[in-house]
Amino acid sequence: MTLMQEWAAHAPVNYQHKYNLVLAKQARVNGDRLPGLARLKPY
Repeated sequence: MTLMQEWAAHAPVNYQHKYNLVLAKQARVNGDRLPGLARLKPY
């Protein structure tokens, strides 16, 4: 578990959106465009 992932688990209001952005950027860099977009739209 990464530090940011821990923060998101303990204080989701403050960190979950930031963690989702990091995951989306990682997916985009790795070439997985659709999973990255799905993480940016939580609704």
